[in-house]
Amino acid sequence: MAEDKLMFNWAICELSAYRKGYIMVKLNFKTNVLSWKDSNRWFNNFVRGLPKNQMQPLYDVLSRFITENRNKEDKTTDTPQHYVWNVQAGNDNNTIEISGYDTDTEIWQDLVKAIEKAGNRDFTL
Repeated sequence: MAEDKLMFNWAICELSAYRKGYIMVKLNFKTNVLSWKDSNRWFNNFVRGLPKNQMQPLYDVLSRFITENRNKEDKTTDTPQHYVWNVQAGNDNNTIEISGYDTDTEIWQDLVKAIEKAGNRDFTL
């Protein structure tokens, strides 16, 4: 990944659930570092440097996810949602934050698969 072509340099993907905790994955696309934090299983917390060929598919899916969800209107619901996701991405000048609870969409599932493949862990609570 050439640094000048990056739409964003870093990203944070978080999945949280009421009374189940959260999983947070921080990605640095400049240094190719993945940081994993699991609130329920401290022994799953790690920081790992990855080769560019493992970070590129994750960057591509994340770019697609942000593009598809960036301008969506926030949905409101009267019933509490069990799972909530939050995705932040940015560079030196700009930060994008997207939140939602629709964990059954195809693009969310693609992002989860890419995170799981890069981290060698299940991105589930």
